[in-house]
This record gives sequence, C-alpha cells and structure tokens, in this order.
Amino acid sequence: MGMMTKGYAWIVSDEVASLLDSLNSSVIASMQGVIGYKTYFDETSTSYLKFSIKFQQSYGSLFPQEGTTTCANPSIFALRAYDATWATAEALANHKGDGDVTSKAVLLQNVLSSNFSGLSGNLSFRNGELAQSPTFQIINVIGKSYNEVAFWSLDTGFSRSLPGQDYATERANHTSRNDTVEIGPIYWPGGQVTVPPGWEFVTGEPLRIGVPASGAFHQFVNVSRDETQNKTVVSGFSIEVFEAALKYLPYPLPYKFIPFYGLYDDLVHQIDLKGLDGAVGDILILAERCQWAGFTQPYVKSGIALVKTATIKILGRVHFPIKLELLYGESLKKNLSRVVLAPWVFLVLMLTANFTAVLTSKMTVSQLVPSAKDIEVLRRENAVIGCNRNSFTCRFLVDVLDINPENVIQMASIDDYPEAFEKGIIKGAVFVAEHATVFLAKYCNGYTITGPTFTLGGLGFAFPKDSALVEDMSTAILKSIQSGEVAELESELLSSFSCSASAAVNSGTQSLGPRPFSGLFYISGGIALIALIITVFPVVENHCRISNLIWNAVIIARTSFWVLSLLLKSSRKSRLEPATESLDPKPHDKPDAAAPPTASV
Repeated sequence: MGMMTKGYAWIVSDEVASLLDSLNSSVIASMQGVIGYKTYFDETSTSYLKFSIKFQQSYGSLFPQEGTTTCANPSIFALRAYDATWATAEALANHKGDGDVTSKAVLLQNVLSSNFSGLSGNLSFRNGELAQSPTFQIINVIGKSYNEVAFWSLDTGFSRSLPGQDYATERANHTSRNDTVEIGPIYWPGGQVTVPPGWEFVTGEPLRIGVPASGAFHQFVNVSRDETQNKTVVSGFSIEVFEAALKYLPYPLPYKFIPFYGLYDDLVHQIDLKGLDGAVGDILILAERCQWAGFTQPYVKSGIALVKTATIKILGRVHFPIKLELLYGESLKKNLSRVVLAPWVFLVLMLTANFTAVLTSKMTVSQLVPSAKDIEVLRRENAVIGCNRNSFTCRFLVDVLDINPENVIQMASIDDYPEAFEKGIIKGAVFVAEHATVFLAKYCNGYTITGPTFTLGGLGFAFPKDSALVEDMSTAILKSIQSGEVAELESELLSSFSCSASAAVNSGTQSLGPRPFSGLFYISGGIALIALIITVFPVVENHCRISNLIWNAVIIARTSFWVLSLLLKSSRKSRLEPATESLDPKPHDKPDAAAPPTASV
C-alpha cells in the first residue's frame, strides 16, 4: 500500500511494541521508522537472564523447526504470567490461619497480600491494583531492532534516562513533569528525520470529491461541459472557497470532482457508503447528515429565510415651491444679466428636483413592507411556497414548519422564482440565507426577506468521520476566513450582478452630493466670470483713461510752471542789464590801472 514511505507516521501501543522482541528480522524490517511504547522491565537482572535461557530452551523443544533463535525472547506478557503463577504458588504455600486455602476468596486475599520482586517488577497490591505504576519505554524501530529514545511514567513524565538512575540530575532542570523534554533523534518511515504530517495520499489515486450538479443556485456550484477540451468544468463560490482553503493545508491534496445528480442528503450519504471520499458545495451542516460523514468548520454561517414580494407604502410627497424675485421685483433690462442668471436658475431647479426625489425616496423605502408578515401567515392562508429542488428546505417546510406537502413546489433554478411570483403560482419562497442574499442581489426590485430566520449549522464540506481532512480542512478554512479571502470571494459573488442586494429593499441611505452637478456649477461659474470681466473691463478702462488725463494735466501744469519760471527769470535779467551799462566808464576815459575795480551794488 506504500504507507511506510516518507510522509507517513506510525505509532504502536504497548500490546504491539512489547512483542517486538519476539518478532523475526523480516517483520522488523517492514516496520522501519515505527514509534511505540512498551512496558519497561530489567533485562539485565540475574533472575531474568536465567528465566530467558530456560524459556528459549522450552520454546525450542516445542517448536524445533524454528530453533533457539533470538526471536524466542520472553515478552512482558510471559514475565507477568510467570509472576502471577509464582504469586499463586506462594499464596498456597504460605497460607496461615483458618479457612480453606482452595477457596476463591481466601486464595484471592493471599495473592493480594503478596509482596516480592518479580521478573516484571515489584509485585504488590493496593486496593486490588498493582501498587507500582509501570514505566514505559519510548522506542523507535531502526535496523534489526529498536532504539530507546525516552522513558515515561505517571509520576515523572518524560525523561531521557530511566527514573531512579540519572533522573535526579535531569529533574533538577525541570520544575514540572509537563515540561517539554527534547528526545531523539527520531527516524520516521522512509528515513525521514523531520516530523511528517502523519499521512499522505498515494500519487495517482486522487480523492473522489462529489459536487451537487443539480442545485438551483449555480452561483455556488456550477457544473458545465467544455466541448473544446472535452472535460467537465466545475466552478462557483463554494468551489473557490475550497480551493482557497487547500492552500493552507500542510500537504498536497490530489482530488477530482465527481458531479452528483440527486438530493444533497444522498450526496453526503455516499461518503458513508464509500462511493465518494468527500463532498464540496453549498452543503448545510445538519444533525442527521453527521451520522454519515464528518463536517468541517462552516465557511459561511447560514439559516433559513423567507423571501416575499414587497409593496411600497408612500407616506406623502414632498414639494418645494420656488418663487424667484429678481432685482426687487424689477425685470431684467440687460441681456448680460439674463445670460448670467439663466444657468443659475436651471441649476437651482435641478438641485430642488433631485433633493425632492432623494427625500421622497428616504421616506418611502423605509416603508417597503412584505405582502405577508411571516411563514405562519402563509401556513394559515394555505398559500403555496417555493423551495429549491434537491434541497433540505423542502423537507424543512413539511417536517418542521408543518406546511402541507401539496403547497410546496420545488424549483429547478433561481430564474424560475420571479415568473412564479408574477403569475401568482407561489406566495413565498424559502431559501438558505446565502441563497436568499444571492436572489435579492440578482432580482433586487420588489422582493424582501420577512419573518424570523431559522439558524442552522452553516455551509461546510463533508469527509469521512475518521479522516484527518475534517480537522485539517477546518483549520485551513479558518485561516482563509481570517485572511479575508472568503469575504472577498463573497463580495465578488454579489457584485457580479447588475443590482446589489442592498439597493433592493434596504438602501434608504442615499445621499446627494455636489459631484453630479459639478458640470452645471462649472458652466454657471464660467458664464458669471465672463460676464464679470465684460462688466468690469469698461470700468477699469475708464478708470485708466481718467488717470491718464489727470497725469497729463499734472505734467502740462508742471511744464507750464517751469516755462513760466524761465520766462520770469529771463525778463528780470533783461531789466537789470541797462542799469549796469550806465554805471560803466566811457571808452576814452581809461581808468587807472592800479585802481581796483568797483563792484556794483
């Protein structure tokens, strides 16, 4: 079977490990890497060595064809049988007091009072049981025999050496018998020295994983045929969750999907009948299904929900009358004012209309009510209810909710429900909670969930009860949930539809922001800015012109003042020149050369 190779781990109990000394070499060779524990007894004592020689001689005389080989070494069971016989013989020989020694009660009392050192250890009793708890050897089968790797006892726990020998020194380093003690090295099957996962799948024999092929909601499991590649393709939300969890397994898991056309109960039952090695899909974890298989940790919480058509109850309408009085009741006379005001009036009208719609929606969506309150109303009205074909929900309606079987219609697909609602064939539909969410996400107008939700075990994967995959896959699913992968896959499942479940009946949280009207704001603002420039430019131009005139006037005034100053200076100078000439001497009257010149006053 190939189960003694790398990746496997074998642990044998005392009943098997204590017989290793009696097995021949061919059996030992097939058990390489096996770990076990056996009851310890002293194989070096004189009494044991003498008994072992006699035992082998007796064994050789009874089975001469095998000879006196080492495979005839006595086991713990032979030693205990010898000690029990010796205790009985001493009880008979050392009987004292009244009473028939052959009486069962008297003989038992004498045996229980025994106290001697036998081949299997100290033989004494306390309250009808052996007073000394056994010490076990932890062994590892290697080569032609086995190695002792550790010891264990109830009082001391694990230790490298036999308690009573070097135990005192080792015990000083550990404060509790539950402390970890390193032992080894351990050689596992196939010569592996690292701890194997414990089991592996034989290459070429993948697990047969059944998937529901006739479910109503193909969003969870969809089985199709790829004619180009001539193979069956299995996809869907549940399949993606399974593949995401496989990444967290500590070992590879070869598998192949087997489409199963039938009830979900029969799919799980096939695991118990050995027809399948597991089942993956939108499978509810139910008590009756646990008798056939073991279920993993739920990857999605679940329950039973009732979906009904919904009616909208409008409390009232909101109106915002608008009266625009411009320029204090005066009409607009300038075309530029009309151009600026027109886009702003249009913007105000758009904002008012949208605000009215949003507020009305808030007041009406909150009053979206189902046409019937809950399943009890439908049952009293003898209404017809739809359910998924091959699903547990149909049986739930009849067995738990006490619905008349004639009023239960099985639907083959999610797309059959809207037509059945519109034609009045059904008044309600019972879904698994996750199916109801997908239904509302796909058909988001006019439907709602009503009444209480019946809590169930959730959606999980099924494997044989004794399979390690139940625990390993549960751990892997938890890791994929904690990593956010399952939530992301669920979000992708709902976002694949044109309308979301939240927009169907539970929105009521719409908000109106400036972004939808940003274009109008830009246009109106741009027109206003252009009008402002057109209006302000002439004013600025006139202002600049007046400034230039003033500046020119100032320059002319200053120039005139400067010219006038020059003229006044020139005129004054011209008046002073004749007076000066009259005071000067005549040309023939030459002044004395030595006389100094006279200055004019």
